[in-house]
Amino acid sequence: MGASELGLLSAQLQGAPSQADGPRHYTELFFLDEAVAFAAGHRPCAECRAADYRRFRACCNLPGPAADLDRQLHAERAVPRVFRQRRHGDVKAQDLLGGSFVLDHDGQSGVLLGDALHPYAPEGYGAAQRRPQGRVTLLTPPSIVAAFRNAYRPQIALAEARG
Repeated sequence: MGASELGLLSAQLQGAPSQADGPRHYTELFFLDEAVAFAAGHRPCAECRAADYRRFRACCNLPGPAADLDRQLHAERAVPRVFRQRRHGDVKAQDLLGGSFVLDHDGQSGVLLGDALHPYAPEGYGAAQRRPQGRVTLLTPPSIVAAFRNAYRPQIALAEARG
């Protein structure tokens, strides 16, 4: 995904799978925090964050095997045959819970937390701004937003989010 299109990944993509514990069948991605990973359509790792993964799965309310969840998230994160992030329409900002990434009317992407929007840049979050009013473009996939509604709380790299 192009940096200008996604605007969310604070990632270093390591081209080779980790061999620390034997062969892997995935590529490791590193994000600023869980909210950024969710906005990019990724879920907690079932291997290294097993408890978080199980809690997330329970909050998603998507029946079936893990592969079904992965297919759903993939469909919600990327536009087929186009190298850019899928956007999820205009929604009311006041209806979104903390951890949801949005694009505001000024084109600023950021995470909602409480009554604030924390603008995002690859090096971290900027100073809190007033939460947008009215409609915003949702960047976090709907299945993940549904997990937030079912009590999954993402880890966010902000001092005030840790308390």
